[in-house]
Amino acid sequence: MTNLEKAYQAIGQYIETRMSETNIPGLALAVTDREKTLRVASFGFGNLSSGEPVHPGLMFEIGSIGKSFTNVALMQLRDEGLLDLAAPV
Repeated sequence: MTNLEKAYQAIGQYIETRMSETNIPGLALAVTDREKTLRVASFGFGNLSSGEPVHPGLMFEIGSIGKSFTNVALMQLRDEGLLDLAAPV
């Protein structure tokens, strides 16, 4: 088993433990190196009523997390000098 495989196994065990402790029904995980997807893994259930497991193509509702992604993108633009946060809108 390679170091990367050991890391994936440890991450999987951690996720399963945390899901159990916090009652998370399911999640999907993707690991990238900024150029390509290295691994996709799914855990738990995407639909508790039907017992459908999470799978890589399952669509999740993004909810309020979109605000965090927007903030990160804006701060990156600011850091690149492409956005002035003090400029009037």
